Amino acid sequence: MLEEAQRRIQQTIDEELSYLDLSGLGLDTIPKEIVQLTWIGALSLSRNKISDVSLLSQMPNLHKLALTDNEIEDITPLKELVKLRFIFLGNNKVNDISVLRKQERLKKLVLNDNKLMLLPDLSMFELLAYLDISENPLTSPSVQTIKKMFPLLKIYKS
Repeated sequence: MLEEAQRRIQQTIDEELSYLDLSGLGLDTIPKEIVQLTWIGALSLSRNKISDVSLLSQMPNLHKLALTDNEIEDITPLKELVKLRFIFLGNNKVNDISVLRKQERLKKLVLNDNKLMLLPDLSMFELLAYLDISENPLTSPSVQTIKKMFPLLKIYKS
């Protein structure tokens, strides 16, 4: 499947596409060639076996990032991606999202099926409209507390 990933990366370069979809290719690492695509705004790496997302820190223009259904625990490399508006991290092994504090433009955050026990202060996410925290062992803050901070926020919690 790495061959298919290489083909899609080359197509994105040749056609100067603004997005790249490498989902469902069975990748266990992010192909290093994606760092050439600094202009792309949307990247999907969902439904793979990826655990290390450090290469993504070199993609400053990402505003939509799909990492659903992987093996990701550490999202620290995402902290510098301040243009992110949509993050899909469902079905991973993430237990701390405090590194996302700089993502003030965040509108949608999908974190279902992770290992989150605590959510950091979300008050900096003034544009947040959708939050999925279902299937996490959350103890704090309560959904009621979050709803008081964001009365219009759609929150999904099982």
